[in-house]
Amino acid sequence: MTQTLPVAPLAVLTLLLSLACAKPDIPRDSAAGKARSIEVPRLDLSRVEDAVRRQIEELSVAVEELARGDSASADELARAIGDLGRHYHTYELLSAADTCYRQAADLAPEVFQWPYYLGFLAQTQGRFDEAAEQFERALARRPNDLPALLRLGSAHIKLSQLERAKGRFQQALELDIASAQAHQGLARIATMRGDSETAAEHLHKALELQPQASALHYPLAQAYRAVGEREKARHHLELRGDTPVGFSDPLVVSLDKLAVGAGLHLARGGVALAQGRASDALHEYQQAVAADPENSSAHFNL
Repeated sequence: MTQTLPVAPLAVLTLLLSLACAKPDIPRDSAAGKARSIEVPRLDLSRVEDAVRRQIEELSVAVEELARGDSASADELARAIGDLGRHYHTYELLSAADTCYRQAADLAPEVFQWPYYLGFLAQTQGRFDEAAEQFERALARRPNDLPALLRLGSAHIKLSQLERAKGRFQQALELDIASAQAHQGLARIATMRGDSETAAEHLHKALELQPQASALHYPLAQAYRAVGEREKARHHLELRGDTPVGFSDPLVVSLDKLAVGAGLHLARGGVALAQGRASDALHEYQQAVAADPENSSAHFNL
């Protein structure tokens, strides 16, 4: 089980001494105060491959050293602890990633990426209420961010907040008329409301924009069947597949680029598999096993 441990005893002693010597006119909630109270997650990495363990330990030590000093600003601490969170997230050490992201968001509340990552993490874990809340916070900082709008719309659908979801997907289309993900979202809303004709229109448009997204064929076949277009329904049913609609998400893609060792190949394999590139995924998982023969995730995915 992932656990978050307190900062090492030396760091605690340093913290107490710095507080004792602090000037009385420094507010406790100031940037300096927040910097000194940073909590660095420490996990048992004994079963993690050496390259990953070294990477995480070096980053953790660097954050602790930065927090011990007096010169680091809140923004610098936010970047450091947030970057550590991104590395934890890359290797699916999600509790530690969450701890880091929350501190980064507290230290730098005006920065977009920390609530975005918190929203993405919550969404992948099925915590859609929190995901929606965090994506709203992210959009307050960057109102026209397309990935945030698309992910927020999907969270609203999971919460059965269909009108809110519709507004977000329409806003996404205003930013990018070629967003297949937005058309798919609007199709899901139409289906949930029993409007199969509108659902078919949006699914057809999404498929035009992303012909490789074979997962669209099945719901399109259902929509055509519901409106009595049996031949079209049969045609798309024969073409159904598992390749989902994709969209560009630089912040999520950047997580994969942090991986080292077997983790790098596992991350690349996961992306390839999600995009329907089975042969590329197979190659990456073979590379993961070669990099770390005892990695159970690599063997399982292979």
